[in-house]
Amino acid sequence: MKSLGIVILLTVLPVLSNNILAHNPNEKSVSDIDGNVYSIVKIGDQMWMGEDLRTTHFNDGSPILHVVSASKWEDLNKPAYSWYKNDEEFKNSNYGALYNWYTAADDRLCPVGWRVPNSSDWDKLSSYLGVGGGGKLKESGLKHWLSTSVGDTNETGFTALPGGSRQADGSFEAMGDWGNWWSSSETSKTNAMYVFLFRASTTLGIFDTVKDVGFSVRCIKE
Repeated sequence: MKSLGIVILLTVLPVLSNNILAHNPNEKSVSDIDGNVYSIVKIGDQMWMGEDLRTTHFNDGSPILHVVSASKWEDLNKPAYSWYKNDEEFKNSNYGALYNWYTAADDRLCPVGWRVPNSSDWDKLSSYLGVGGGGKLKESGLKHWLSTSVGDTNETGFTALPGGSRQADGSFEAMGDWGNWWSSSETSKTNAMYVFLFRASTTLGIFDTVKDVGFSVRCIKE
């Protein structure tokens, strides 16, 4: 596994209110071009998908390259996706697909009117949630996570899942252990930012890693 680089903890500020973490009463769901339907959650003044993206096409109908082979995935520098361990059953699960950053950076990935969040969007989310905010994004219990923390409440309805990753060498790892979500923000020609949640922690952190890794994607409304 390649180095994840320098860890930067997201800014943490006090929670603005205890009773505004709620679903938007007007918009309940959004569909992608493949017909997948995703719940919508409102957290502060942000509107997020309540599930990981699993589209196999850009919103203009163009197919996203599906890569099974580890050797073809390695050092790929164009948009591509895979299912965890190449298991097609994930097409019908809330875990979604694993996309490399080149896919996440394409403004056609999310449904029209939605986009991949940048690092500022993630930082705003973390600031709103406050200390231990990662626990407000993931469930308690062992339905998806291999273990959980006392502070795991999923009170936002975000339902972060530990979808694992596809590493730059094409290997898969850590489903059940951690969840990773791309930001659209790059830090260099080879690296970009992503958000990380670990099963035994309520800390939401942002990391820097190579762009050819496969992570989950959550879309945010424009």
